[in-house]
Amino acid sequence: MRVKFIHSLLIKLMTLVLLAPFSCQMYIILSIECPGSAAMPCGNNGVCSDGITGNGTCTCAPGFRGTACEDCKANLYGNKCSNVCSCKNGICDSGVKGTGQCTCLSGYTGIDCDRELPACAALRCGPNSRCIEDMSTGQLLCRCKPGYQGDGTQCTSINPCLRGVCHANAVCAHTGPNQHVCTCTEGYSGDGRVCMPIDPCQTNLGNCTSGSTRCVYDGPGKSHCECLEGFEKFVEGKGCSVKDVCKPDSCHKYATCATVEPGTVDCKCREGYIGNGKICFGNIIQQLQDLNSKPGGEWTGQLSSAITLFNKLMSWPLTSLGPFTVFVPVNKAFKGTSVKTLLANEMRARYLAKLHMVAGEVNSDSLKKGILYYTLTGMAAESMTDGQILVNGESVLELDVEAKNGRLHSLEGILIPPSIEPIIPHRCDIKETNIFKVSRICAIICLDQTPRCCKGFFGPDCSPCPGGFTAPCSSHGTCSEGIDGNGTCQCEPNFKGSRCQYCADSNKYGLFCDKTCGCIHGVCDNRPEASGKCKQGSCKEGYTGEFCEQQTQLCGPNQPCHAHANCVSNKGAFTCVCKPGFQGDGYMCVESDPCALPRRGGCSINAKCIKTGPGKHICQCLSGWREDGDECQAINNCLDPSRGGCHPNATCIYVGPGQSDCACKNGYHGNGRDCEPVNQCVVQKGGCHFLATCRFLNPGGWQCVCEDDYAGDGKICYGTLAQVLYMILGYFSILFC
Repeated sequence: MRVKFIHSLLIKLMTLVLLAPFSCQMYIILSIECPGSAAMPCGNNGVCSDGITGNGTCTCAPGFRGTACEDCKANLYGNKCSNVCSCKNGICDSGVKGTGQCTCLSGYTGIDCDRELPACAALRCGPNSRCIEDMSTGQLLCRCKPGYQGDGTQCTSINPCLRGVCHANAVCAHTGPNQHVCTCTEGYSGDGRVCMPIDPCQTNLGNCTSGSTRCVYDGPGKSHCECLEGFEKFVEGKGCSVKDVCKPDSCHKYATCATVEPGTVDCKCREGYIGNGKICFGNIIQQLQDLNSKPGGEWTGQLSSAITLFNKLMSWPLTSLGPFTVFVPVNKAFKGTSVKTLLANEMRARYLAKLHMVAGEVNSDSLKKGILYYTLTGMAAESMTDGQILVNGESVLELDVEAKNGRLHSLEGILIPPSIEPIIPHRCDIKETNIFKVSRICAIICLDQTPRCCKGFFGPDCSPCPGGFTAPCSSHGTCSEGIDGNGTCQCEPNFKGSRCQYCADSNKYGLFCDKTCGCIHGVCDNRPEASGKCKQGSCKEGYTGEFCEQQTQLCGPNQPCHAHANCVSNKGAFTCVCKPGFQGDGYMCVESDPCALPRRGGCSINAKCIKTGPGKHICQCLSGWREDGDECQAINNCLDPSRGGCHPNATCIYVGPGQSDCACKNGYHGNGRDCEPVNQCVVQKGGCHFLATCRFLNPGGWQCVCEDDYAGDGKICYGTLAQVLYMILGYFSILFC
């Protein structure tokens, strides 16, 4: 009894508290009993579509029909609706409670109404009655037809509606003798004998827009739509709009905020900035200015000197090119020297700025490991770790401040080159003194300086040759050096590569590339400094070892190796070795990350490592670099046929990998991509002597010609001693008159 009581109590509970998982909000949803009753759904003669997702319809068992499976199908009777009526000319007592007894039509008799009565015609029964045989007396008499009631002589139509045959929530209509139609009232559905309340929310969500609204049941056939959590402003037929949850601190100050989902914002950096929207990076100059002006920031007001220096001298590359790594000295590093004083010698100041710039990105991991790298001056710099990170002996205060086109590291001091004089250490200019002799006077005309690069340097900026100026072309080739050189290496017969860093024969190694690799089933490490082993991770499938000489095989049931390990046979003894792409002791193997530090898959420092599968990866050179064997070679736009897009009368200036600038040559002006000739004769007379005439010859060309009776090259003109004295005396007479 206790179990039945609890079951009945649970069945009659009309509300279900549901915790919606997507919003953690409490909803009250009305639960409706299945047709029949909660205790006997579908009269136990069918299966009800119940539960939260059900719609309460009954699927009746064979032989049953009705909303609640409460009736038998036509011509069936019995509590199982399994008996078939046998009446031939009569009406069967069918249905769940029927007995199957036949009521014969006029003129017929018998259990199945299969025998005709000829004498019935004499009785002349009324229109609503018929002749039947009284089973007890055997006499013929008139009896009202089915659907009528009376004594057989007077028969009136039976109205079933008077007996309350329809459901309480239905309307009964008398349609004929003992016939009626039950119609459920508005808000209910069913066959009229059983009417169930309609829940509009069960059909098409009550026409509420999915995703932004929910349907709320208000009673039979009634409901309304409400906005879900995170939505607002309901509009009929359209639903609700996402509630704007953007706040001033939702995104970075250089990002725009948009609410894309309930309670979820999408931050996108503005044009000119990169990042995830929570943090946006501008270019290097913008980042410096932000760090220097951030209220309460660690570097507020401490970077103004460096900003002035870089903005004045390197603004264009630091805002438009990259990537660069910039070591930024704090104000105190200048030790009282004003930037204005430094800028008085622009060449020296520009060199100082370039000493703090590196082409490409040098991150904190590289600095911590201690590396050698080259600044934009071509000079080498070195990092080391001695309790703290030092760059050329100066302490790094903060690491890895990201920018759109590189990264910043703040420095406690200034990177001073080993020798300030000459200002460009890799320039070895030749100075000559020319003396012109004439018949009566000698004049020292000028000091003629011819620009030359030191050995191991090339190009207008005297950049170090590939491999470094101490060992150009890795000492295995000849560098095209000098002012007019392009820095390409002409390798010796046994070598190849942009800096002759590989053996020409892919199966050779050694200082002279004359030793044969011992690599058997892999790819030889064909660098001169290698040891004849295979490149790491290059063994063919089924082989392992430094020389890919050990054969592997799948482990048998007797070897306790891991599923991701092979069994390696070595002189009859088997050892477990993790398969390529996995690491461990062979008894436990986990998937390895080929791009993990410190090797990064053997990729160049100027490439990124991309994992493509278990133990597989590719090295992709960074922008501005091109593949050169296992390394990445900096792209010098100035060496391309297009010369970086510079005008024929412009000089291409190498700025960094894949980056260049253009400057019009002397005698031309413009932006470097378009250069027009300058008429030097209208600019300080072309530099001609005051006793000379400037003659414009052609675009970019002019000539200084001394006046008649005077000698010289036009830059300096001189005559006889008498003419010079006369000219000087004439000058003083004018001056003191």
